[in-house]
Amino acid sequence: MRSITEAEKTSPKTSTSFRIVDLPDRAIEIIEERKQYDLIHFSAEDDDYIFLSSRGNPLVLNSFNLKLKEAAKANHIDKDISSHIFRHSHVSLLSELGMSLKSIMERVGHSDAKVTLKIYNHVTKKAKKDIVDALNNL
Repeated sequence: MRSITEAEKTSPKTSTSFRIVDLPDRAIEIIEERKQYDLIHFSAEDDDYIFLSSRGNPLVLNSFNLKLKEAAKANHIDKDISSHIFRHSHVSLLSELGMSLKSIMERVGHSDAKVTLKIYNHVTKKAKKDIVDALNNL
């Protein structure tokens, strides 16, 4: 695991990873609240980072993932959890909400629909129920 002095800000994997993602109002409020917290507690005015460690340094991904694993264990969640689960859950939720495949692909930076469908677009309980409901209403 890297220490904060060894941490490195890297570029995204692909050219489609560079994008502007619109956020809902509540997400913007949460980010603004977090930035205010950082400013008050750490005098942090750097807009490059939203989440800081207890020492006021940018939160390293490995540290974030470690905290997620600890929280999962403490809450008796028997899954291998990492930050990537939020991306997976986001795509699944967008799919459940009926968003088009193309709009989901653009949002998460996929250039190939096969990637989105194969990796992320699994059938959820709600989607299964919706299929049965639609068939019952024929």
